[in-house]
Amino acid sequence: MGFKRLPQTDRVAANYAQNAIDTARDGADLILDFSEASVDAVDRLLTRMRKKVGTSKQDKGMLGLFATMFGFYVGEVFRRHHGGKWGWAREVMPRHPQAVEDGKGNVHTPLIAAEEHLAGKGSIAAYYRRMTAEA
Repeated sequence: MGFKRLPQTDRVAANYAQNAIDTARDGADLILDFSEASVDAVDRLLTRMRKKVGTSKQDKGMLGLFATMFGFYVGEVFRRHHGGKWGWAREVMPRHPQAVEDGKGNVHTPLIAAEEHLAGKGSIAAYYRRMTAEA
């Protein structure tokens, strides 16, 4: 999988991660602190969001925004605890090419994992554990 380092993605990731923190605090009274334990809280929050949000186009757009925010948040947790750098892996998923490359050269796509979680096809916490096992 091709990975291209894009330093500007660091700023985008930080902004979206902060939006996730604000959304969790304001919408669910949940404090996210970039700890690894907070990934389990994100997992539970995404599950609740998936169950509450309807199927309208607006609701699906909201889920897409949640996937972006919380995917970047989980990626930032990983990067802060295990190293790595943000960049793009466009051929993985053109719509969400943002990825984290760890120190061993493994490329992780937490935005896709968040999107899959919100679609009921996985768990962001399980994905995070696989990321850390590979790093």
